[in-house]
Formats: sequence, C-alpha cells, structure tokens
Amino acid sequence: MQSARIAVPLNDRILDLTSSNTKIKSWKVEKNADRQVVLIEFLNKLQSGASLQIHTEKEIPEEPFSILGLADSRTDGIHALDVIRESGQIAIIPGESMTFTVTETSGVTRSESAGVPESIQRPDAVYYRFFNPSARLQIKVQPLEARIFVSQLSECSFGEDEIRLGSQLTYDIQRAGIFSFQLKVPEQLEIDSVNVAGLKEYNFDKQSRMLTIALQQKYQGQLKVQIRAHRDLEKIDQESTVNVPLLEPVNVERETGQVAIFAPEAMELIISNPDVIGAQPSTASSRLKSGNLSLASMWDYNRRPVEIPVQIRIRPTRLVADVATSVDVKEQIAEVTSRIHYQVQYAGVDTFRFAVPEAIADLVQIRSLSPGPAPSIKQKSRSEQAVDGWVIWTVTTQRSVQGPYVLEVRYDIT
Repeated sequence: MQSARIAVPLNDRILDLTSSNTKIKSWKVEKNADRQVVLIEFLNKLQSGASLQIHTEKEIPEEPFSILGLADSRTDGIHALDVIRESGQIAIIPGESMTFTVTETSGVTRSESAGVPESIQRPDAVYYRFFNPSARLQIKVQPLEARIFVSQLSECSFGEDEIRLGSQLTYDIQRAGIFSFQLKVPEQLEIDSVNVAGLKEYNFDKQSRMLTIALQQKYQGQLKVQIRAHRDLEKIDQESTVNVPLLEPVNVERETGQVAIFAPEAMELIISNPDVIGAQPSTASSRLKSGNLSLASMWDYNRRPVEIPVQIRIRPTRLVADVATSVDVKEQIAEVTSRIHYQVQYAGVDTFRFAVPEAIADLVQIRSLSPGPAPSIKQKSRSEQAVDGWVIWTVTTQRSVQGPYVLEVRYDIT
C-alpha cells in the first residue's frame, strides 16, 4: 500500500496533514460535489500501518450540525476511504466560552476517558465511540452563558419632598464573564450615580426604563455595585399610597434582597401586610438609624415581582414647653430670667410664641441657649396690641427645629 484517500466535509478548511510513524511523499485535495478527498502518497510502501493526523477547521453554524457520518451523498466527518472496516472515537472539547448539546445520535455510544487513546484525551472532553462510518452524531454549539446570582440591599429613605434610594448589589457571575448588565428602573425614579469597579459607562433609557452598565473588560466572579437614585414626592403622594422604588436586575438566575425603609419622626408609614407582594417582614437589621431618620420597617424577598405599597401620613407637630423663672433681687433692681425649654416632636417648626406682661413687654431680651447645630434666631417681633394685659412675642429661627430648643427671656425691674 503506497497511497490512501481520506474524505473530508466539503466546507471544512484543511490546514495540515502529518504522520507520526511514516513519511509522506505528497498529498493533494480534490473537491467533488459532496465532499473533499485528500489523496496521500507515501514515500515507501506500507508494510504494517500508518497513523495520520489531518487538521481542519470550519465556521460554527447557528443551527445543529453533524460531525460524524459517511454516505454516498454526503460526508459529515473525516473518514477513511477504500477500507474494509472503519471504527473510531471522537472527543468533543468545548472552548472556554462555549458549550454544546448533542441533538442527534445514531450508531454511537458514550465512552469513558479510560478507554480513549491518550493522543485525544483533553480536560472537560466528552467522548463517543462508533463502529461504522454510517453512524451519525449531531451537535449544537452555543456561547457559554453566564449564570448570575444577585444579592441586593436597598435603603429607602422617605423625606418631606422625595424618596432617596441607595442600593448595594453583589453580583456573583459564574461560568462565563460579562461585559455589561441591566437593571429595570421603576417609574418616576431618577438615577443619580452608579459606582462599580471597572466602570466604562452607564446609560439610562427613559422609554424602556432600563439602566445599562458597561464594564471596561469582561468580568467573572463577584462584582459590587452601588447605585443612588431619588423620586420626587408631590403633596398628592402624601395623601395616597406609593410603592417603595426598587431596582430589578434582569437576566439573572436568582436574586435575594433586603429592603430597609427609613422615615423621619414626623412621618408615619403604614404598610398593610396583605397588600405586600413577594416580600416578608424581616427582623435582621444592620442599623436602626440613617442620619436623622429612623428605621420604619424591614423586608426580605427571594423572588420577583416585589411590591411594597406604603401609605404616607404626616404627623402634626406636637410642641411641649417647660418654663423655669429665677429672680435675682439686688439693692435697687431685680433681674428676672426665664428659660423656656421647648420639645418639638414629629414635624419641625421655625416659629415660637410666648406671652409676657404688658408692663415689661418692651424690656425683654431674648436669646437662644441651644448649641449647634440648632438654628440661630432669625427674627424677633411683638404684637402691637395687648390682650388682657399680655403681649405676644414671636421668635422665628433660621430653619425648622426638631427636638429640644431653649430660649432665654430676661428683663429688669427697678
């Protein structure tokens, strides 16, 4: 035997042909209507056998394709021609970013690596054995899709005129890396900032309400993302029910999350458990305060959709005052000092009123004894007319006061 023929699929590109145990004089390729035939001429006549390695490549189609099978009208794999019997083994090795599924088999069996020649053994390979060239093996190759798991902690802070949202998301990206990811943004929520390592850019499509975050390079592993946003609160919102605004990661395998809702003392948030969708009350909390806001409620969820409707109720101001007066009697004068200890509860106020006797109304000296950051006095004014012998003094502060506030009122009697 001084020559051999090998059938190759018509659309395969033949890169090289070598032999490990015999010398090849020449080889050439002839193209037929349904296959390519490689004609090999050996330098010497073969007395026993020859081991040939033929290297080819092809573009991966989107649809399933055959990698094994020889018939008169088609060739789906590399097969020897002019032989009495052909059997063999196939090793399918997925690339780092690819995966495959077997869609059709005929005349093949799975094989363990122990029975596979060492020359074709590879990590993560799948092996098949065939005993006839008419056997068929069809596969579909696809890019390896990432498996993404997300843990999200959302802090929603209700204020007088807006809801502020701070979301900390931990992405666990497995199996394949990603260049970008998306989150669905609730209506009326405006994105303020996005912070993530390796950020290239982020874009928000107002029409689709989709936030797209692009990275500088493909990333796999754990990725921490911080997003800040806000939603304006109109007066009508304070008289109706609003949903807690939550970001929703899309195209993820599983998401778990915790929602912490904070509110000022002046605001009561009413949440009816039967109206909540997809979330359960939580008792685990990392903190009970956020600035001057207190924790109103905490929720856990592990599935979507999640809806937490909140009814906002503004508590009216509750003002309590305690007055302490001292009189320092001297030889020709008596110094009267009154300290008014206010306690402003719930909604803040910037106006304080107190009454003094008409006889000393123009003698009083008023100052604030509350240390910073309590506001200073902006304006002091008295009523023009006395009522039943009393004159009303009005003190206005630079900004609203909440909590304790102390005014000192002094005058002298001669």
